[in-house]
This record gives sequence, C-alpha cells and structure tokens, in this order.
Amino acid sequence: MVSVVCKDIAYAKGEKDNRGGKAEVINKDVGDILNDGPIIASEYGKVTKVSDNGLRGDVVVQIQDLHSHEGVQRNIEKIIEVLSKKYRVRGILVEGGYERINVEWLEGIRNKLYREKMVEKLLREGKLSGGEYYAVKNRKEEMLYGLEEEDKHKENIKRLGYILENQGRYKEVLKKVGRQVKYLVDKYSNKNSRKFNDEVKRYRENKIKAERFYGILNKHIELINAMPEKYSNILPINKEEYANISKYKVLLGKDLRIKEKEVSIELEGLLKEVKGKVPYYVYKKLMEKTDNGKEVSLLCMYLRQMCKIYGIEVSNRYENLEAFIRSNEIGSQINPIEMVKEERELIEKVREAYERGQEGRNNKGRR
Repeated sequence: MVSVVCKDIAYAKGEKDNRGGKAEVINKDVGDILNDGPIIASEYGKVTKVSDNGLRGDVVVQIQDLHSHEGVQRNIEKIIEVLSKKYRVRGILVEGGYERINVEWLEGIRNKLYREKMVEKLLREGKLSGGEYYAVKNRKEEMLYGLEEEDKHKENIKRLGYILENQGRYKEVLKKVGRQVKYLVDKYSNKNSRKFNDEVKRYRENKIKAERFYGILNKHIELINAMPEKYSNILPINKEEYANISKYKVLLGKDLRIKEKEVSIELEGLLKEVKGKVPYYVYKKLMEKTDNGKEVSLLCMYLRQMCKIYGIEVSNRYENLEAFIRSNEIGSQINPIEMVKEERELIEKVREAYERGQEGRNNKGRR
C-alpha cells in the first residue's frame, strides 16, 4: 500500500477553457468533453471508493497494490506522476518504514547510466516500491515517509527474523497438516466436491485461465440450479447478483475478441478523421490530456464522445477499435476488490451445495 497526500481529489473535473471567442461558443459541447472525466487512466488504476468526512484539508489517496510486482509498481509511479502534475502532492507514505525513508544512497552511484540501471533492476526484483521509484526518478526523495510506528516496526522485524530462521521447521509442519487435510477431504468429500476443489486449486495456481474457470464455475452453478432438491438448495444461486463477475465474463466473451494490430491501425485512422473535424485547440487539448495519445483508455473515451457529436460512425468502419473501446468501457465499471469478494462467495456457495447434497449426506453417514 502507498498513500499520496495532496490538496484536492483524485477524480475531478478539469479546468475550464477561459479563452472565450466565437469558436468557444460554437464548439462548447466538444470542448467540455475534455473538461470532464477521470484524472487516472484505467490502465494505471481504478477508483474503488471515495470517503468524504466533510472537513477541509489534505486529501489522502490510498493505493492498494500487489507488492513486489514490477508492472503494478510502475503503474503506481505513473499514478503519482499524474497526480503531481495536476495537484500539489506534499508527501508519499509507504509501508515497511518509519519517519523519513532514505533512498539518497542511490545518489552515491555517480555514473548516471549505472544509477538508472540499478534503479530499474531494484524495481524488477521487487526491492523498490512504486512510490520510491517515483521519488528517485524525479529527485524528490524528501517526499518519502514511512507509515509505521518505529517501536512496533522494529518488533515486527525481529519476529520476521525469527520466522525466517525457523522456516524449514515450519514448512515441515505445514506439509504434515496438508497431508492430514487431504486425507480428510478424500475420505469425507463427495465426487463433485473433490472435482470442484481440484478445479479451484488449479485456478489459484494459474494452471487454469480465468476464461475457462468461469466457464467451469458457470456449469457447476447451472447443475445445482437445475436440481435444487438433490443439493438441498432451496434458493437458486443467482448469477445476476454478482455484477462484477457478470461484466468480467462479457470481457472474456467471443464478441470482444480483439486483433491488437488492427486496433492500432484503426485508432490512427480515427484520430486522423477526428483531427480534420474538431478545432485545433480541442485536438491539442486532447493530446495534452492523454499524454500525446499514450493513455489509450482516456483517448478512446474522449474519441467516443467526439464521434457522437460529429456523427462519425465507429462500430461498422472501425470494428476492432469498437470492440476495444467497449472492453474499456465495461472494464471501467468493474470494481476489482468487489469482484474478488464475489468470486469467493460463489465458490463457497457451490461447495456448500455439494456438501449439503445427497452424496455429501451419504458420505457423512459412512463416517
């Protein structure tokens, strides 16, 4: 986790264009498109919750992340960069430290090329966080502060050292417990339960792709819903209650299969067409808002709205780009934190149904 402290919110309307003039009035609708929308592009992160206590003061942007993952940490660096350009970021608070976080030792590497290579290597190996990476790259080391309380942090470091010293012993104990659990599962679980648990395990180990796993999960749910009396399932498992998973399954569907090379070609063509129709200041602002077109999700969002205003047909003439834009729109509606909760709940409902079913009751009767 990393937190960023600034004086404004992370999702807001942009500044209005105050240049006035006839072109401003005629093109007000298309100009206003660029004044609304997310500050953070969806390829870097997603706003999942906003809390407002009604008090004025600093705003804290809390970023939940996958630790030691290069791609995720690069996204965090990009989020902080975007916020820093838009607002006055006063501090970057990181886990795993207290008081000032010192990364100034990297300045001891006087050769700039070697220093940059070292920074990239540390990021790849998970030894440098996204917040630290941003501070080092932009020479803003003074912004880094630890979130931890010094005494508790030092105690935790001692505990971690003890755990690492005894890691071999713990692994042996866990193996023994694992064998005992497997024995009990094999003895008392029914065939459907064992099959489903094996599929979940393989999915967790990345041996089954999400597309296939959700197809498997759907089949189990349909089986249970088709014979509720067999599985003591008074109420059917309603898949529609799981909005985030439903949207994710649409993303995985055949209707949104995208040819990446064609998307690039079509996007270039659409940009050229839009450039020929919108005022120059609007196109210039579009490039500024999307980092010269690099923030593709934001670019597509704005292009979609401009095409509606100018009557530019996208769905038939730019089929791959249309699928790409639709996938971005659906993806932006998915809350990944809630989706994880939905997945866990669905898995548990399937497990409970199988254990409550006839085979599960017969197994319990044979104990």
